[in-house]
Parts: sequence; C-alpha cells; structure tokens
Amino acid sequence: MKLKVTQEIAADAIMNTDAHVLITSKTASGKTEAAFLPALSLLSKKPSKSIGILYISPLKDLINDQNKRLSSLLKYGNIPVFSWNGDVSGSQKQKVLEINQGILQMTPESLEAMLMVNSQNAVRLFSDTQFIIIDEIHSFLGSDRGGELFNLMVRLERLCGRQYRRIALSATLASARSVLWYLSSQTNRKAILCKPRDEEKDVEIYLHNYTIPHEEEVKQKVEQEWQTFLYDQLRDQKRLSFATAGKKQNQLPMR
Repeated sequence: MKLKVTQEIAADAIMNTDAHVLITSKTASGKTEAAFLPALSLLSKKPSKSIGILYISPLKDLINDQNKRLSSLLKYGNIPVFSWNGDVSGSQKQKVLEINQGILQMTPESLEAMLMVNSQNAVRLFSDTQFIIIDEIHSFLGSDRGGELFNLMVRLERLCGRQYRRIALSATLASARSVLWYLSSQTNRKAILCKPRDEEKDVEIYLHNYTIPHEEEVKQKVEQEWQTFLYDQLRDQKRLSFATAGKKQNQLPMR
C-alpha cells in the first residue's frame, strides 16, 4: 500500500518523536490511517497491558462510522475495536473490561460518566494506554466541550499516573497554533504540526488606521501619508485593499 503525503508526514512524527501530533489535511486525505497505523505499529513493538488507544469523537454517529472502518482495516491484525457509550449494552461493556486491549472509542460525555460513576473502570482500562486520538478537534475549540475534554484528559492522566501522547485530527482549522497549545498544555511534551506543504497558505493582514482631521492643510498631509503607505505595499504585488470611499481608492493608480 502506497502511503499518501499526509500519512508519510504523520508516520515520521509519530514514530520518530515522542511529541504530541496535530494532523491537518483536506477531507479524504487519509487522516484516520495517518494517526492509527503508526500508533498501532508502535503498540505492536511495545504492547499495552490495557486499552492501547483511546479515541475521542464529538459524535456517536462518527464513532459508529469509524468503528466499521477501523474494524475492517484491522480485521487481520487481531486488534479489537470497541465503543463505550449509552447505547452500548452492559454485557458488551463487561466484555471490554475483560479483554482490555485494542482501541476504545468514546465521546467526552461517556468518558466523564465513567470517571464519575466508576473511576476504577477507567484505571483498569487506561492504566497503560499510550495514545489519545481526538477526531474533529476543531469542533471542540473555543467551546465548553473543549474545556471539558481538556480537563478530562488531565484528570485521567492524574488518576492513572501517566501521560498519554495526544494526536488530533482536523480538516478545517482557523489556527493550528491554538491546537498545538491545547495538545501540549500541562504535559512535558511539545506538539508538532503535520500538514502537506501544498496545503500551506500564508496570509498577511495589515491594519492601519488614519484619522482625517478637518483642517485642510493637515488633512492633505495625512492623506499623503496613507496613500504613500498603500502605494508602497501594493507596488509590484498582488494584494487587495479596501477603502471606505471609492474615490480615495481610485487615487492610488494615479501615483
């Protein structure tokens, strides 16, 4: 199987560093495999004595889809994939506790319920977990659920006496820097970004405010200043500029 660019970059970061990892790439670029395959490769070399990977998703429907996808992907590897939420029967949860291996998929609310109702189950399941994989990380940012999830991860780590490597996935991000901070906070690991170069775009925004006075002589001087500034910025480059008055915008090509 030939790896996609995103998968190659992520594999190098996950397998050759001990950092937290943010994988961001366009839809259908193989982010799920980019996270799970390297993590599972490391687990095959050093198996966990409990659940190896805790997968966190914002939606149960997404968990159901990923459960089918991962189960199909790993059916020949003898790696179990379990879900734990309100729709899962008690007998199935007991099976998870007994097998206590592979991948466990949860929402933040399901993890919180486990910690509140029976924290010993959490200790049993995650005592030797190596990775927490957070899908659709952008859906948690800037929300109460994002804060809740962060607190749950810290609480779980303190309860189990270990730090997990965090891997986050997203196709849409306004700020990668905020996610890297989110992943590395209250840990002794840095977080690194995995993103294909052909998807990188740099946007520079300049905000300058000029107050035009009423005195005609001073007014002309200030207008001269902002026209000179804009001309210097726009000259020989492709840029967009916006003015509150069209006639002022039209003065620039005359320079």
